[in-house]
Amino acid sequence: MDSEQRGREIWHERLARIVNSAACFVFAYVLLTQLYWIVMAVAGTMFEFDAFAYYYGVKFMLQGSYWSRFNVFVIYSSGALFVLCMGILGMFLYSKLKNIQSVANVLFLWMFVTGTGIFCAQLFMGTIVHSQYVVETYNNRTPLQAQNISATSTVPLLPETDDDEVYTTLNAASYSDYAVPGLGVALAWLELPAFLVYLLAIAAVVMLIYFSASICRPFLLLAHSYSKVNKLSRKQRYFLEVLVVPYAIGALGTTLITYPENLFAHGVQLAVIFISLMIAFTAIKLVDVQKADVLRYKTLQKFNPYLLVSLAFLIAFVMLIRNGVYLS
Repeated sequence: MDSEQRGREIWHERLARIVNSAACFVFAYVLLTQLYWIVMAVAGTMFEFDAFAYYYGVKFMLQGSYWSRFNVFVIYSSGALFVLCMGILGMFLYSKLKNIQSVANVLFLWMFVTGTGIFCAQLFMGTIVHSQYVVETYNNRTPLQAQNISATSTVPLLPETDDDEVYTTLNAASYSDYAVPGLGVALAWLELPAFLVYLLAIAAVVMLIYFSASICRPFLLLAHSYSKVNKLSRKQRYFLEVLVVPYAIGALGTTLITYPENLFAHGVQLAVIFISLMIAFTAIKLVDVQKADVLRYKTLQKFNPYLLVSLAFLIAFVMLIRNGVYLS
């Protein structure tokens, strides 16, 4: 085999590795984002609120039901807690199935990156909007003194309406130009002191650092050859090929899917995921990879048509239900 032929094969394998990883990232992000809102909508139905779940948000119809601290906390925190659990589940599945050479394990790792990133982003956004949200709320009504609030009252995210049904949406323009994050609403309704909210933000930073440091070794072990990760410079190059470049491709793809809705929250989530990757990249120097530990994922070096078709079907499904899924 001449050097030119060998070079073409190496280039082709590198491209396949990048494309497969990017497809896994987009799949994980789109799936968890859609499930985020569906879980919130399902949580709303537990309190007899009818709901429309979209890819970019959720709309509730109270229809005579009431907001309370309890149901607001359960509904508006359910999505973030769910994606966190899904992320942890992804890492668990990888740890149990990593010896099976399947691109599904790459997807599981991206679920961990995405799920933990979205959760931490929700905590950060909750801190950012908490004070403003409380001010907007209390400018329109007296402080929360009762557990139950009338559905016809001016409550968080409830625009004034002459209809019998009262609607609320996370993208209510009457509130601000920002999409209000679920945890931001939950924290505001708990009436937590500002210092406790800031402590939660610090906890989010600590969690993000821990989660980020946890992804280095699993991704490096996917290398098809020990020579790809036997030196620091090679570890860094492989990390760029299986994480950073796929992330850049996936960030563009997911933005095109969600545009023009909910871009603030989407941008913050992508920014937090990118920060997570940069923390992981910095931590590479602390990761020791032994030859016997490398999983030699040759399947990652070949284009996976099943993955690409599955991703196409997922995106088509999201586009199909873009006008909302009704739950009652």
